[in-house]
Amino acid sequence: MTILVAFMLGTTNHFVEAFRGDCFKASDILVAGTAAKVADQYNFVLTDGIVRPLILLLWVIVITRFFSFPYIKGAKKRAIMVGAGIVYLVFEYLLFLNVPIFDRFGYEIYPVRPQDSYAEYGATAGFVMTLQDSKIKVPENYSRDEVEGLLATYEDNTDSIEDMPTVIAIMNEAFSDLSVLGDFEAEDYMADWYGISDYTMRGFVYVPVCGGGTANSEFEFLTGLSMAGYNVGVYPYQQYNLKNAYSIGHDLKRIGAETIAFHPYNAFNYNRKNVYKYFDFNNYYSRTDMDPDSPVINWGISDQADYNKLIELYDNSSKPSFVFNVTMQNHGGYTDSLNIDSYVSVGDDYKMYQSMINYLTLVRESSIAYKNLVDHFRNVDEKAVIVMFGDHQPAIYDGSIEALYENDGSIENAAHRYMTPYMIWANYDLGKGQIEKDMSLNYLAANMYELLGIKTDYTGYLLDLQKEFPVIGVFGYEDAAGNWHSYYEQNDRIDEYFRVEYHELTGK
Repeated sequence: MTILVAFMLGTTNHFVEAFRGDCFKASDILVAGTAAKVADQYNFVLTDGIVRPLILLLWVIVITRFFSFPYIKGAKKRAIMVGAGIVYLVFEYLLFLNVPIFDRFGYEIYPVRPQDSYAEYGATAGFVMTLQDSKIKVPENYSRDEVEGLLATYEDNTDSIEDMPTVIAIMNEAFSDLSVLGDFEAEDYMADWYGISDYTMRGFVYVPVCGGGTANSEFEFLTGLSMAGYNVGVYPYQQYNLKNAYSIGHDLKRIGAETIAFHPYNAFNYNRKNVYKYFDFNNYYSRTDMDPDSPVINWGISDQADYNKLIELYDNSSKPSFVFNVTMQNHGGYTDSLNIDSYVSVGDDYKMYQSMINYLTLVRESSIAYKNLVDHFRNVDEKAVIVMFGDHQPAIYDGSIEALYENDGSIENAAHRYMTPYMIWANYDLGKGQIEKDMSLNYLAANMYELLGIKTDYTGYLLDLQKEFPVIGVFGYEDAAGNWHSYYEQNDRIDEYFRVEYHELTGK
């Protein structure tokens, strides 16, 4: 049993590394259902690293058949043995969950590449550390009175907002511009995106995940809470009680907007069905609410079909409304042929990377669909604001990312793997001109609020913090002078932010 469990964990870790560029963490068990639903989109290939352990496992099974084990007679004795086994397992679980065994050896999970921690300390130690890190920890020197006093210095005008526009926020699956990783010759696959010239604000957001973990980007946008304040491998949607967590859904519903969530896939993925209730969404629409014959390009509903449904939801909603949409088109893997006539052309150096070509083609189609959506709302009478951003860069395993991007180990360089484009567009003049600004994703909703004239104590605090630290990411943070820092460097303002985060997450 020991070797069987070790084989299963090792094999799982292998494929998580292959498909997501990460390691198998305790929190991944909570999203196993979500992973299983998209597993058939990836190619599971047997490698030497799997075959050799499999042969060892089979050899052990055969050898153990030559040994006999004493049979315990009597129901009472067997019940005692079973009870003792259960007590032992419970003891082991509580031990691994609560006693920081590996912390005492100086072990740690590296934020940017946790798989390096597994390689250095062993997968068992790494897995147990991610289990221990899954609990919400009270920040050092936390005082509720201090945090509430700090937030009280900021204005909240949500009870007096009038003439509220409809807000449509789109988190686009794996939408990114790979040119941030390095130069390569290719057709202009984002021409329609960058061709939208009447944007209000545009740039890049630094997201908390790479290659997967969509819900954590969603969490940062909807709550303004940075994943940097939590331990590696945590999925708040799955692991935390979010009933008391701050959410822009609370604000916009209080202002008077009808709140709608829409994701053209399984409604239960990442526990969204429950989380959206906590975040005050009136209605949640999913794959079952789509036309069964909705077109696909990759294997998920196309962005164009998604936006057509989004427009339908908008047309049928009361005004104003807040519609939050998570798309599906660009989800990996990228190995199958696309249902499309033409692919993005690339230079000779990248023609062998078909998965990369498939991905760039999907991004091109996303850009076209988004431009069509913007063009539609140009002709809408009611005021509307559209916010669109990518949730993470893709996990592509044809060698193209390695050929394009070399991680030199610096925080600034690592941050490039967490950059995705964003845009805030309105069909009326917001009176702010055009703004080019990069930021971490936890600031994006606060910046949207500022453009709309909405003020809350927490978003006011975030906007102040952003002036000092434009980027607070899981990989490190950037100061106003453009210098990058590790969290190993003690910083009072960053520590203060994590105390404020704890308050906004728990209400305590």
